[in-house]
Amino acid sequence: VIQNLNLPAAYNIDMNDAGDRGKLKGMYEKRFKIKRSEYRHLMLTYTDTDPKRAADVLNEHIRVTEETYRQYYNTIKGYAYNSIQDKINEMDSSIAAMTDTLGSLRDQYRIYDIVSPTRASVGSSLGNVSSGYGVEQVQNIASIKDQLVIDRAKYVSLLNEFSTGTKGDELKFIQVTNMATAPNDPEGLGLVLTVLGCALLGFFFATLYILLMTYYRILISVQR
Repeated sequence: VIQNLNLPAAYNIDMNDAGDRGKLKGMYEKRFKIKRSEYRHLMLTYTDTDPKRAADVLNEHIRVTEETYRQYYNTIKGYAYNSIQDKINEMDSSIAAMTDTLGSLRDQYRIYDIVSPTRASVGSSLGNVSSGYGVEQVQNIASIKDQLVIDRAKYVSLLNEFSTGTKGDELKFIQVTNMATAPNDPEGLGLVLTVLGCALLGFFFATLYILLMTYYRILISVQR
């Protein structure tokens, strides 16, 4: 945030000086505050003599935090996405190989209407003495292929899940209720009220001092 908004220039800080860098860090930590409301919301405040800069710091802080979280989670999701994609490619190769094997077996044994993976209903056109063995082969290969197709559908669903929210304009990790805007009035009592308050306090303490000094002088002037 400090770098993006060029705060060192705004506060006349020399970043080549270690002491100035420490000063800027302390200044930022003092001015920037986060507290949690009773509704578990986070409220961010930043105090500055420039109202626009104060709002810019808060909005930039939110943007950087969102970007940092998104990069972290997208990296983790990217690893899972790549692993799932590799698994789907591997399953596609296996399904294609089994499809070729099934096609050859069905043509060889003339079995075209096997119901799999269950054996509740099997209707087949049997054309040679080895058709019993062919039924078993076709049934076993078809069962494995059907299960692979089912598993592949699950992996595709997971792939879609891990690919959601990876772009900057998609799901937000941080939901902002109100963006920071430059306040119309400065924080505090203002110049007029500050001067008036100081004048009243000065008058009160001056009066109190005069009364105490008068009382003390009277007290010590009394003959004992």
